[in-house]
Amino acid sequence: MEQKLVFDVEDIVGESLTYDDRRDALVWVDIVAKRIHRLWLADLRHELWPTPDFPTSIGLRANGGAVVGLRDRVALWDFGGEFRTLAVVEPDLPDNGSTKDASARTGRTGSGRCRIISTPTARRRRSTATAAPSIVSTVRDA
Repeated sequence: MEQKLVFDVEDIVGESLTYDDRRDALVWVDIVAKRIHRLWLADLRHELWPTPDFPTSIGLRANGGAVVGLRDRVALWDFGGEFRTLAVVEPDLPDNGSTKDASARTGRTGSGRCRIISTPTARRRRSTATAAPSIVSTVRDA
């Protein structure tokens, strides 16, 4: 099988690639650039929206909107609309933050949510690191 590039994303840190089967589209976030993408697969039309903070994940809602994980909160979002806070993530734990915050303090990179744990002798980091999405089409050899 051969693969070919069908869309050049050029994200800084792409994350949470999700297929929307109702719309035949891909949706994902670029954490560092603070934006959400949607790529319609039928015609490769690309839409892009800014976010008010670092988006860490996106999930689709049955009504057509999305649930978006931001640096310190989870928000409901209708594509192109306002972000409405659903929950604040562990406000009593100030060392919680996005990977970008953690990277600045630890010198490590990655994507996802993490918690910096300070001890007298060491600093440890938990995260779920994944790579930026590559959008390709698989073509069978004839």
